Amino acid sequence: MGYSARASAMDAVDAVENRITDPRGTSNGWSCKGVSYFWERGREHTDGHVSGTVYRMIGNRAYRAGSVNIEPDGRVKSWPCIPGAVLAEVRAMHAAGKFSDGHRLARNLAEYTESLRARARVAWREACAADGIDPAGAFVCFSDDNPAAERYNTIMLELASPPAILV
Repeated sequence: MGYSARASAMDAVDAVENRITDPRGTSNGWSCKGVSYFWERGREHTDGHVSGTVYRMIGNRAYRAGSVNIEPDGRVKSWPCIPGAVLAEVRAMHAAGKFSDGHRLARNLAEYTESLRARARVAWREACAADGIDPAGAFVCFSDDNPAAERYNTIMLELASPPAILV
């Protein structure tokens, strides 16, 4: 079973984790000012915020260095021992609304639309090849029994119709 939190809070976690790197190659560790750190998520919270504990590595031992606290809306309240530039950048992302549900919806719609366009390009080339037509032609007419043309038309109809969630 996975960890439950508000998507906005998890976006903030991802933003931090994507900006810190661990020379040891772990996904939850980093180095700051020559000291190695890692963090572990805490328990799940009903309000959707994320909490955790930061540990400092000294030799083979880990010592508690502080607490992570990210609000349900993605605001990083505390995340000790990460580079100040990373914290400032992630807080600026929150201030710009990058962790909001509306921003996530727009990002997902853009990714969905681009995947449809890529599928349409492939179907177009396949439909042209099936009928022996130059795909660069200005005007084409596919045969009625061309299955790739049917796929292409279905994808184009989907591109022309916005998802119901946006209507």
